[in-house]
Amino acid sequence: MQTGGSARTRLGKLARRLALGAAVAALFSPAAGLAKDSTYKDTYDFTGANDQVTPYGEFIQAPNGKLYGALFINDSMIYDTDGEGSFNVDWWGDDGNVCGYGMTVGTDGALYGTCTEWQYNGNSSGIVFRFDPDGGGFTVLYSFPAFNNGVSEALSPLTLGPDGNFYGTTRGDDVNVYGTVFQVTPGGKLTTLHAFTNRHGDGATPSSGGTYVGNAIHLTLGSDGNLYGTTDGGGDHGSGTVYRITPSGTVTILYSMTRSMPCSCTGVTEVNGNLYGQTHVGGGPQNEGTIFQLTPDGTLTTLHKFDAARDSAEYPELPLTLGNDDNLYGASPSFTGGYGPESLYRITPAGKYTDLYNKFALPTDNDCNNGLVGCFENAPLYQATNGYYYGVTLWGGANSKGSMFRLKVRGAAPFVRPLLPVARPGQWLGILG
Repeated sequence: MQTGGSARTRLGKLARRLALGAAVAALFSPAAGLAKDSTYKDTYDFTGANDQVTPYGEFIQAPNGKLYGALFINDSMIYDTDGEGSFNVDWWGDDGNVCGYGMTVGTDGALYGTCTEWQYNGNSSGIVFRFDPDGGGFTVLYSFPAFNNGVSEALSPLTLGPDGNFYGTTRGDDVNVYGTVFQVTPGGKLTTLHAFTNRHGDGATPSSGGTYVGNAIHLTLGSDGNLYGTTDGGGDHGSGTVYRITPSGTVTILYSMTRSMPCSCTGVTEVNGNLYGQTHVGGGPQNEGTIFQLTPDGTLTTLHKFDAARDSAEYPELPLTLGNDDNLYGASPSFTGGYGPESLYRITPAGKYTDLYNKFALPTDNDCNNGLVGCFENAPLYQATNGYYYGVTLWGGANSKGSMFRLKVRGAAPFVRPLLPVARPGQWLGILG
C-alpha cells in the first residue's frame, strides 16, 4: 500500500483512516459486530527446561506471520510461535540479559527492542537492539551510558514513528532524574528529544503502570504523526500528565491529573481522535483504578471505576489494546492489589465495560493456587491478523512456569494492518496479514 499525491489534506485523511490499523480492519475485513461472548484457550505451557520460564512482554507479529515474544530474568530469549501451540527459540542470550519487554517491527521487517540490563553488567543502563527474524541475528545498536552502579534507566519498549525511526522513554538517570523521551534510528544513533523537569507545564517520570518490573510504558503513535504518553509525576498538581511530543521534540501537556485521580497510568491509546487510558489507582471509594477518555480539547471523562467485587479486575497495570472493532481490550493482573482477581475485559469508546474472561487462578507467592491454570497476566493483549488476541501469564500452567493463551471474541475476523499507520505521501506503508 502506498500513499499517493502530495497534498497534506489527502495524507491527513489517509492517516486518520489508518490510525493504529483500526480503520484498515474496516476497509479489508467484514464488519465486526460487538462480541456477545468469548472463548479462552491455553495454547502453550512453558516447561521450565532450558530457562523456559517467566514469559514477559507483548507479542509482536512479524511480516512472516509469526508471533514473537520474549522470556526474561537472567537468561533472556526471543521465541516465535503460531499462537496455537508451537514454540521455537530464535535467540538465547548470555546470563544477565533482561530483555523481555516487547518489540516492534521496523520498516525493514526486523524486530527492534530494548534490554534493561545487559550481561550482568551492574553499570549497564540498558541497550537498544535489532533482531532479524529471517536469520540475521541479534545486534546491539546502542548502549546507554552507565550511572549509579546497578541501577537501570527502565527503558520503555520502542514505537515506530512515521519517519521510520523509533521512539521511547527512560524513567530517569543521573543527569535527567525525571526521565526522557528519545529517538533512535535503525542504525543506532540516539537523540534525547526531551528531558522532563517536574516543573509547572511539564511532566516527570514516564509511566510504568505499576508493573512487576517497573519499566516505562511504550509511547503511542497518533493519527497526526505525533507521539502520546503519560507521566506519573509533574503537571499542575504533581500527580502526572498526559502529553504529546512531536518527532522533533516539542512537548505539550494535554492534561494534568488530579490528586484524587493520580496518574500511575498505563499510557494512552487513540480511537477516533480521542485518547483512552487507565490509572492504576483512584476513582472513588474503592480506589482501584479507572479507565478514562481525553478529548482533543482537554476534557477528561472517567468511563469506568474498577470495583473488584463487580468487575473481577482491579489496579490496571498494562496498556489498553485497540481491537479491529474499534473497542479497547485490557488485562488485569492485579499484582499490587494483594493478589486479587484477574480478568480480560473490553470497554467501548462510549464506556460500556464487559468482563470477557475471569477464570484465571489466583496468584500466591510466585505461584498459582491451581497450577493447571495460568495466573498473573504479564503482557498487554495483542491482536494478530487472524483476529485473535494473544497474551501470556507469568506463572501457572501445567508446569507452573507460565502459559500462553488465546482469546477469541465473537465477531472478530481476519484483517490486515499497515506497518506504518501514518506516513508521508509516496511512502510505502507495508502490510501485515
